[in-house]
Amino acid sequence: MFKKLFIIAMISISVLSPFGLATKANAQEETEPAGKSNITFINLPAGAVRVLEPSVPQEIRDALSKLVEAGEGKIVQGDSEVLAWTGGDYRKSKASQLMREVENNLQNTGWTFEIGKQNNEFIVFSVLRSVPKKRGALGFFVPTDDALLLAWTEVLPSDTVNTETKIDNKTDGPTNTKNNSRSLKDLVGKWEKKQSGQSYKGQNGNYVGSSGNYESYTFFADGRVEYTTLIAVQNYGCRIEAFAQNKGRASINGSNIIISFTGGSVRRDDSCSKSKNYTKPLPASSATFGWKTETDDYGVVQFCLTQADGQTFCYRREK
Repeated sequence: MFKKLFIIAMISISVLSPFGLATKANAQEETEPAGKSNITFINLPAGAVRVLEPSVPQEIRDALSKLVEAGEGKIVQGDSEVLAWTGGDYRKSKASQLMREVENNLQNTGWTFEIGKQNNEFIVFSVLRSVPKKRGALGFFVPTDDALLLAWTEVLPSDTVNTETKIDNKTDGPTNTKNNSRSLKDLVGKWEKKQSGQSYKGQNGNYVGSSGNYESYTFFADGRVEYTTLIAVQNYGCRIEAFAQNKGRASINGSNIIISFTGGSVRRDDSCSKSKNYTKPLPASSATFGWKTETDDYGVVQFCLTQADGQTFCYRREK
């Protein structure tokens, strides 16, 4: 089944030829060292860096989406990843060697590798593995003088049913009578929680900033979930921000929701002490919450998570 889907997806692969994305992994892009792929879990050739989610160019996102769209609705997009080899002793003449090493590592761990289209600017490919379960991905290499770019995305048959997202009729749901959700389908979309704090003015009386917190969960129809949080502290002329993103998958088991993150990143930005700024990777993690959706006293639908210690946090749909 997967192979047929890949063939269909590659019929219109020519949509990539004019995409004109910038492949230079310059110093302004936010990256992290990457020893393993988050999509295929293979070991990567030495020197790989992963472009962090906020810094992935929109052109690359669009190109991956077009690969999936070429499947004419028979496949849906899962997690994506953008990797690059650049700087140091990288030369375009080494790109072929790096691509062969990626291909060999895939094949040595049970993946099949098939080229769908190639020219002097890019190589489009598919990968497939049958055990321990069927998984597939579509992606492309872009070798340039400055970097070798590898972007790929997991793909799933559109008729895939995640049995974990269904409520067992024998399992009691959330006890709140206002709860109308039955599965992850009801949660698809973005849910936000905002909290504003004290505002500050400068010596001239002009507004300089305010403190506050922001959190959001975004659920997708195929079970993916993305989490974002921003904590900002404004102390007169100094501002400290902590920004984190994580992504993974969610499943529902009765009145519980299990969120398993595959990893993300956290960034600290201190305007008055730049030496303390950093960007660090977040490890994989998993948590189980009680969950419900309900309508509050103002008629707004909320998605609420309850931790093991009994604390409940509610999020409103993005407007």
